[in-house]
Amino acid sequence: MEFAMTSRRQIFRHVLPACATLGLLTAISAGDGHASQKTPEEVYEGRPNNLDILPEGAVTTSPIRLVVSFNLEYAPNSPEAEAFLRTWYESITALPDDVDLEIQRQVSPSAFQYAVSLTFNNWEEYRTYESRPEFLQYYYDHWKPHVTGAEERAYLLNSLPGQ
Repeated sequence: MEFAMTSRRQIFRHVLPACATLGLLTAISAGDGHASQKTPEEVYEGRPNNLDILPEGAVTTSPIRLVVSFNLEYAPNSPEAEAFLRTWYESITALPDDVDLEIQRQVSPSAFQYAVSLTFNNWEEYRTYESRPEFLQYYYDHWKPHVTGAEERAYLLNSLPGQ
């Protein structure tokens, strides 16, 4: 695929979401089950990203919000879907990470019915979470078998100047 005439923003918007578990895949590739402390530049090396337009150092010091939109193999609002969401919440809150969680249901037209967001204090905490053996076990035992499609995006949270 030729990217010479495509802006980085267009690449990020269209290609990166297809890598639904980009952070997870890089955590697994560490192979030892320990936290991958790669820098953002190392994680996204060779992949489309927006790192070059973000304030210097912001990715490693600012809060990071991970938003995963997804569909389940179950009918919306079914007892099975509700049980899946409850299990997700209980599994993630049982981890020792300092993370704010939200479960959302799509209102506007979208390819996905649900979304979850996880807000971490910084990049290191985000990477530690994705590398935890308990998270990886949940991902393989519960998430993958029941999620029929997903899109993952990581956002840098920052305030406006003067705030």
